[in-house]
Amino acid sequence: MPHVQVYANDLNPDSVYYMDKNVELNRIASKVHVFRMDGREFVRLLLATPGGPAHRMEQLRESPQGESSGESTRGGCMCA
Repeated sequence: MPHVQVYANDLNPDSVYYMDKNVELNRIASKVHVFRMDGREFVRLLLATPGGPAHRMEQLRESPQGESSGESTRGGCMCA
């Protein structure tokens, strides 16, 4: 999936360290963005970023049926 972008967040510095290591080892730095923030602030950041993931999903959802950009959008959240 060439157009995938992952936004990962954890407040625990050890978790962020290992996420960064995984991104580096798997050579996916252009697709994975790791953050160390409070979860609420992280979600606000994603929702407030013009052209960001929440904005992009809204654009695709509003596009007329039958028109396809060739992209699919999926959102997911895992909270612990």
